Amino acid sequence: MTVGSNTPGAEESSTDETTDPRADLPGSQGEHELQAELGTADRAEAFYDTAMQHALTSQMKSFLMDRWMGFASALDGDRPVTEPCFADEGFIRILADDRIAWPAAAMVDGSGPLVGPNEERFLSLVTVDWWDTTVGLHINGSAHRRVAPPVGVSRDGPATDWYVLDIEEAYIHCAKHIPELAVDDGAPEGPEVAPSRTTYDRLVPAVEKFIGTQVVSFLGTADSEGETDLSPRIGPPGFVQVLDEHTLAWPEYRGNGIHASMGNIRERGVATLTFLDWWNTEAIVRVSGSATLHDEVAGATDLTDVDRTKKWVLMDVEEATVTTDPPLPSLSVESFDPPWGTDDEEVKKSGFFTEA
Repeated sequence: MTVGSNTPGAEESSTDETTDPRADLPGSQGEHELQAELGTADRAEAFYDTAMQHALTSQMKSFLMDRWMGFASALDGDRPVTEPCFADEGFIRILADDRIAWPAAAMVDGSGPLVGPNEERFLSLVTVDWWDTTVGLHINGSAHRRVAPPVGVSRDGPATDWYVLDIEEAYIHCAKHIPELAVDDGAPEGPEVAPSRTTYDRLVPAVEKFIGTQVVSFLGTADSEGETDLSPRIGPPGFVQVLDEHTLAWPEYRGNGIHASMGNIRERGVATLTFLDWWNTEAIVRVSGSATLHDEVAGATDLTDVDRTKKWVLMDVEEATVTTDPPLPSLSVESFDPPWGTDDEEVKKSGFFTEA
């Protein structure tokens, strides 16, 4: 089922930056259009001014030193691809205030490198503290892949290539919707064999059932210039809704007012959702296809108890890939009753990375 976007104003938008008073702000033209359309321009500008950094703060560095799980995304052709990363605690190495690196061996999905050895590509990295603060950190920038560790970096274990990322943006993913998890068996070891993969051109019944139980996904998008955005999408079980074997829909809840993912969808019209089932099957399911924005979608319902849905995203599924036997950690949900409607800054922990 293919449905065109019914978002008002898309056709009238101008791309002439000389007439756009907000053209010098960070972000894409698409997200600026949505900020104006949804009345969040002031909130977005405040976020750009106070939360978005162009290098790591001391709090961000401390945060990264404790992480052993992350998610990276880059553009593969016209489609964003997301890879989970698991390794030793502190596997993301801080080379400078504006440069980080991590071992390619940490990538567990087995679909291939996000960045080839002789290329430079925009890449997004997200790490989340699921255990204590439930805060996330987004890092975007230009990445390359090298065959030897960066100077001054050592690592136990087999030799591996390294991803090196020059930071352009670093900012918070607020805590309010992130579930608190418990680790049942610790961080996994690296993969000994390539995981098996099965790819479909539709949502087969097993994938439909899988998606209907998930509370966490990672949404990969890219703007018209190829700059990616990767962000958790979290909701009640089944918040990503299967409408038929070729169609998914999910709500975009109110957040920081930036609308980076939706802005990218408006510009490029593609998206990828990556689900990791830590709880039962320990499978990774990636679904990608064309995507459009809508005020509402027939047959789709917001499952939260408050009305904070900004837009709906409708995806025409072109590919669904299931990866089995990856070395996923076994996790369980300690607490998941998020305050969907809150604007409480203490609950959101908005100043976590910037306040002294």
